Amino acid sequence: GHWVKGKLGGSTLGAIVASLLQKVGLTASDYDVSRLTDAVEGFVIDNQTTCREALEVLQTAYLFDMVESEGILKFIPRGGET
Repeated sequence: GHWVKGKLGGSTLGAIVASLLQKVGLTASDYDVSRLTDAVEGFVIDNQTTCREALEVLQTAYLFDMVESEGILKFIPRGGET
């Protein structure tokens, strides 16, 4: 898998998820994070981890799901429509 490490802060949840996805080679046309609007004060990855593991931490904290629809990864707050 692809490994990520670093610190991201003072942003929206969608921007942080997008940054993680870009670090593993995805482009903006590969995903939709527009519904992830929560403010995030900071997110630290203090050891080498996969993008998936980092996303799972965020999913647990901010309650969103990832679905693939029409070839695009869509990030949806829990209880939202795809």
